[in-house]
Amino acid sequence: MSVTPRRAATSPLVPSTDSTVYLVLDCATDLHTLVSDLLSSRYRRPLRGVAFDTVDGGTRDVTAEIAREVLSRALELDRELPAALRDFLERAGV
Repeated sequence: MSVTPRRAATSPLVPSTDSTVYLVLDCATDLHTLVSDLLSSRYRRPLRGVAFDTVDGGTRDVTAEIAREVLSRALELDRELPAALRDFLERAGV
């Protein structure tokens, strides 16, 4: 699968001093895997969650959905959240 970057007329998803953001799409990534990876600190500074529809090419911001699932799973597992993940939840309004 190939992804061609396009310039959007809207503001960027991730504030950055560098205007280039790289994404890697993996067919095996689902919400369960993503939440597990977040809880085990596999991401240094999670900023935003975006869902890509590979059939119609649409995207949507799923940051709040991911944050709610992370918080729910952390409570179920009685896990303490790393600082970067707490920041992610706060930015998501959770």
